[in-house]
Amino acid sequence: MIVHYASQVVSPAVPQIPLAQAFLKIGTHLCG
Repeated sequence: MIVHYASQVVSPAVPQIPLAQAFLKIGTHLCG
């Protein structure tokens, strides 16, 4: 849930940052 919320906050803030994309990718992998 936290990762999903973070993704909604981070995505619009930094849509094209490799670090953010990697973090979201790891987060989604851990969640599902």
